Amino acid sequence: MGRSCDPSASPRRFRAVLRFSSPPAFQLTFPPLTVLRLAVPADADRWAEFAARTFRETYAPPHGPCDPDDVDAYVAAHFGSTIQEAELRDPATRVLLAESGGALAGYAQLRVGARPERVAAYAPLSDADPALVAGADAELARLYVDRAWHGTGLAATLFDAARGEAAAGGAAALWLSAYQRNPRALAFYRKRGAVAVAAATFTMGHEVQHDWILAVRTRP
Repeated sequence: MGRSCDPSASPRRFRAVLRFSSPPAFQLTFPPLTVLRLAVPADADRWAEFAARTFRETYAPPHGPCDPDDVDAYVAAHFGSTIQEAELRDPATRVLLAESGGALAGYAQLRVGARPERVAAYAPLSDADPALVAGADAELARLYVDRAWHGTGLAATLFDAARGEAAAGGAAALWLSAYQRNPRALAFYRKRGAVAVAAATFTMGHEVQHDWILAVRTRP
């Protein structure tokens, strides 16, 4: 299980769902000109660097609440060219990259066929919709946006693109794990229609953190 998080401000420019059957580039409509495309193994180096940096910025001080040593240990274990290349070669993984001027602005990582019940200390909520949970066959494992792009609507575009990709893969619902101490991320996902269906834990170093498992239908 990954940890999906978007600490950016609420989306405010547009909404679109993009579906990908091959890795073409799509022109998006907000300035500056941005391209959203599926990642390929050749992107592993730059994606790994971007993923590690944005994870640190989210969870380590001064912006995040976690012990920097714990964050360093997690980054060392989960991010690196070899690790990300293996993920990109996994047929169940889809990674959507947002680029502007040749630089990465954000990404979303999807795992098709992943089930929420497999996460650590999964505890379903009593009022969770059984049909929503049953249809949750795709995980939004990670969603991160460069801090310069917070508040532009890019996070919402990545979320909607991942949602569309999950629908194209046959999933009736998309699920994700979000830190309970990240109110901005929780507000972002709830604004996109996601609801809590379970609680779970996420271990970072010596700290066991508490997450919400959120789910949303792939076709509104």
